[in-house]
Amino acid sequence: MSFAYTNGIGLMSSSVPGMYPANNSQVVWINSYCEIAFRCTYTGAGEPSYIPTSGSAYLKHGSTTIHNYIFGASTGNYQTFSGYWYAMEVGIYCASNSIGLVELMW
Repeated sequence: MSFAYTNGIGLMSSSVPGMYPANNSQVVWINSYCEIAFRCTYTGAGEPSYIPTSGSAYLKHGSTTIHNYIFGASTGNYQTFSGYWYAMEVGIYCASNSIGLVELMW
């Protein structure tokens, strides 16, 4: 099943100095209850393969974390939620050998 979302943001992060910030987040204001979707994708940053790819992304409602995705986890990189509105914060952190994108759609 697929959904069409009217609004959305995407944030990039990178462990490579000077590319994107290693830690990136943004708060969005959603003015009514609606379905929201969280998606995170990442890739290696070109370091040797013995350097692990690591990082994480999260979604918060106010100050409460409602979803946390650790790079490499078998599930959780795409999740949908309902019953949330107002201040939603999405963020991403690339710790080592990674370039990542987190998206929030509503």
